[in-house]
Amino acid sequence: MTHKPKRRHIIAALAALALAFPLIPLAAAQPDEKCTGVKDDTELDTTVIRVVAEKRQTFLDAVRAFAASRSLGVGSAADKSGWIVLLLETRPYGITIEVEATDANNFRAVVRTCNAKDDWRPHWAAFLQFIDANRALWRA
Repeated sequence: MTHKPKRRHIIAALAALALAFPLIPLAAAQPDEKCTGVKDDTELDTTVIRVVAEKRQTFLDAVRAFAASRSLGVGSAADKSGWIVLLLETRPYGITIEVEATDANNFRAVVRTCNAKDDWRPHWAAFLQFIDANRALWRA
């Protein structure tokens, strides 16, 4: 029983916490800075990643390692139910890949921008290439 409106608020709160307490310090936008532009703060592209329950931590560790290899900042948060959100962000802040659990065996990744100075597409393409190259590891 998932209540989407309520869950979106939880995800937004978790994302805010992840930005406030990142694992790796991020260069954050000014607090009052609004996202501007036609595509800013909207879902530019999405993908679904199936992960068997026993491989969840392996998957999350691999995503963190991918982010570190690309010099992306990483923030994460989990609620009391165990739903997790990872935020992979460019420095300076501008392009974010959000990886969120949608249920016990699935994750959803979304790319967004907020006043990005560079193109989001190469970051997203690299992330998708990483996911496609490792997908079989998380399903076995």
